Amino acid sequence: MSGYIGGILILSGCFMYGLSYSQRLKNRITILKDMVRMLSVMNNHIGYSLIDMTQIFERLGDFDMCSYVRDFTGYIYEALNKSDIDTFALIWNEAADKAFAGILGKRQLEIIKEAGSISTFIDKDSQLKHIQSVVCEFNEELDVVKTNAAGKMKAYIVTGISAGLILVIVLI
Repeated sequence: MSGYIGGILILSGCFMYGLSYSQRLKNRITILKDMVRMLSVMNNHIGYSLIDMTQIFERLGDFDMCSYVRDFTGYIYEALNKSDIDTFALIWNEAADKAFAGILGKRQLEIIKEAGSISTFIDKDSQLKHIQSVVCEFNEELDVVKTNAAGKMKAYIVTGISAGLILVIVLI
């Protein structure tokens, strides 16, 4: 009887492991969508209102975003309020590493870090063009991830179940 219970536990554990990988891929899509929304809001504030980055990130806290992007914007807001003399790009990159490391792919993290170089442009028009360029890159990356997501999510779950069955057979 304990062998069957152990087999069920192994099978369910492997299934949950596959499900966690599937959920990670789903989170990646949600993060990319929310980053596009966040950058669009930043674009609007930079283009049409006369507020600084600290106020923009304060207002971004009011938007409905996933927890990863909310943590990202929260960290930037807190770092901007400190009296340290860090550059915006440095603060942005540190926040990206803290919020998205291990969740997003290398290319997606590079795009996020590229968006943080907005402070290198002095005039507003160049900043707006840079944000729009990064939003286009995010949309392209989002299309790639969405295209491959459904098949990969199923594959992760099936692989988890298969690995669980093989382990149960081997151990019994």
